Formats: sequence, structure tokens, C-alpha cells
Amino acid sequence: QELRRQVLSLYRSCIRSATRCPSTDQRAMMLKYVRLSFENEILHRQTERDIQNGLAKGREQLESMNKYHAVYEEKQRQLYKTAVSTKSRVCSQCLTPFDSDNAKFCPQ
Repeated sequence: QELRRQVLSLYRSCIRSATRCPSTDQRAMMLKYVRLSFENEILHRQTERDIQNGLAKGREQLESMNKYHAVYEEKQRQLYKTAVSTKSRVCSQCLTPFDSDNAKFCPQ
């Protein structure tokens, strides 16, 4: 039961991390990757040791995803601070500064 709880907890954490992806396409791809990875592990993990190894591998991948998100979010905060300090207009979705005050669409 303890291993089951750990697997479900890791799965929920991975799903939450995948939903932090900035673009809709990336988010959908990561959600699918997480689901398929867990389904694949379920089919191939038979012993308790196999499950523990799978948990360790999953935790490493989750840590990598969360590091990516932290770096991306910090970059976005810096872009926003720069735009605010220079009184530039920014895209409300990605926080990228507009090239001019007349721009109406995100430059990305």
C-alpha cells in the first residue's frame, strides 16, 4: 500500500508539473508523455525493487521538469521587470515586450 501511495503521489506531481508548460502544445505533449510513461512502467514493473527503481527514475525526471519550469518562470519575471522599469507594453500571455507602442499582437 505504501508503494501504491508513493506511485500515485508521484503521478499527481508529474501531472501538475506538466500543466505548468507554457504553451498548449507543450502541455498536451507532456501530459501524454507522463501518462504513457506511467502506463509503460505499470506493464513492466513486477517486483517491489522494480517499482522502487521506477519511483527513483520518475522523481529524477520530475526534478528536471520542475527545474525547467523554475528557469522559464524566472526568465518571464525578468522580462516583466524589464518591461515595467522601461514602461514598455508587454504581452499578457508570455510577458514579451512589444516592439512599439502601436503593436497589437505578441511578437512571438
